[in-house]
Amino acid sequence: MQLDLESLISQVLEQEGGYVDDPDDQGGPTNFGITLAKLSDWLGVPATMDDLKALTSVKAREIYRWMFVHEMGLAAGGAASSPKLQGLLFDCLVHHGQGNAIKFLQEAVKVKVDGFLGPKTRAALAAAEPGDLYRGVLAARIRKFGRIITNDPTQSKFAAGWNDRAADFVEETP
Repeated sequence: MQLDLESLISQVLEQEGGYVDDPDDQGGPTNFGITLAKLSDWLGVPATMDDLKALTSVKAREIYRWMFVHEMGLAAGGAASSPKLQGLLFDCLVHHGQGNAIKFLQEAVKVKVDGFLGPKTRAALAAAEPGDLYRGVLAARIRKFGRIITNDPTQSKFAAGWNDRAADFVEETP
């Protein structure tokens, strides 16, 4: 089985929708799930709110491809190269950022959780069983949702959507 990045991107675009600026969202305004910070990273210069608002789905797709290539290297090789796990990690990358996606991997393989993909994490990933790794990442992600809401109860308004998103991956569990 091979990873279908275009289908993953389509799913994320559908879930994220267009421009959203919910004052309760800790991630700030987004367009197609792209934050101002991520757009700035991709452009290589500070982006403005007008830049974010003008973002098209075509450009969002380009950004997501760029994110996958430049930031998903975090999971290359071994059990982490499973297409289902790559799909889960891509969604985590989009929703939580690269550092948190790495932390989910680290929690799953029980190494020091620091958000950096060093040699100990890479060795643990290489030795991991793909199904266990997938379930461990998914569990870490679900725990993160709970911690977000516990630390800031205003975020509970997003719980149903977050749980729906996680449930889609539970149904795909290898």
